[in-house]
Amino acid sequence: MTIASERTSCSYATVSILKNQEELNVSNGRKHGQKMIEQKIIKKNNQFI
Repeated sequence: MTIASERTSCSYATVSILKNQEELNVSNGRKHGQKMIEQKIIKKNNQFI
Protein backbone atom coordinates (compact mmCIF):
# COMPACT_ATOMS: atom_id res chain seq x y z
CA MET A 1 0.00 0.00 0.00
CA THR A 2 2.74 2.47 0.90
CA ILE A 3 4.63 1.81 -2.34
CA ALA A 4 1.49 2.40 -4.43
CA SER A 5 0.65 5.63 -2.59
CA GLU A 6 4.24 6.83 -2.97
CA ARG A 7 4.05 6.16 -6.70
CA THR A 8 0.82 8.08 -7.12
CA SER A 9 2.08 11.03 -5.09
CA CYS A 10 5.26 11.01 -7.18
CA SER A 11 3.31 11.04 -10.44
CA TYR A 12 1.09 13.84 -9.11
CA ALA A 13 4.21 15.84 -8.29
CA THR A 14 5.56 15.25 -11.80
CA VAL A 15 2.28 16.33 -13.37
CA SER A 16 2.15 19.51 -11.28
CA ILE A 17 5.76 20.31 -12.21
CA LEU A 18 4.93 19.82 -15.89
CA LYS A 19 1.86 22.07 -15.59
CA ASN A 20 3.92 24.76 -13.86
CA GLN A 21 6.53 24.47 -16.62
CA GLU A 22 3.82 24.90 -19.26
CA GLU A 23 2.52 28.00 -17.49
CA LEU A 24 6.05 29.40 -17.33
CA ASN A 25 6.56 28.71 -21.03
CA VAL A 26 3.26 30.40 -21.86
CA SER A 27 4.05 33.46 -19.75
CA ASN A 28 7.57 33.65 -21.20
CA GLY A 29 6.11 33.29 -24.68
CA ARG A 30 3.74 36.18 -24.01
CA LYS A 31 6.58 38.35 -22.72
CA HIS A 32 8.68 37.44 -25.76
CA GLY A 33 5.76 38.17 -28.07
CA GLN A 34 5.24 41.52 -26.36
CA LYS A 35 8.92 42.40 -26.85
CA MET A 36 8.69 41.49 -30.53
CA ILE A 37 5.64 43.73 -30.95
CA GLU A 38 7.39 46.60 -29.14
CA GLN A 39 10.46 46.21 -31.36
CA LYS A 40 8.28 46.33 -34.49
CA ILE A 41 6.60 49.50 -33.22
CA ILE A 42 10.00 51.07 -32.48
CA LYS A 43 11.20 50.18 -36.00
CA LYS A 44 8.08 51.74 -37.53
CA ASN A 45 8.52 54.89 -35.43
CA ASN A 46 12.16 55.16 -36.50
CA GLN A 47 11.13 55.01 -40.16
CA PHE A 48 8.89 58.06 -39.74
CA ILE A 49 11.68 60.12 -38.18
